[in-house]
Amino acid sequence: VNFKKNEKNYDAGNSEVFKMVQEADKEPKTPEP
Repeated sequence: VNFKKNEKNYDAGNSEVFKMVQEADKEPKTPEP
């Protein structure tokens, strides 16, 4: 799997993931993949 190829796509959704991580950091929750 070429991670570099998906790096750009991942970066686009990174914002959404980061938001979820920030919310999870506020209150202890089970991290979902």
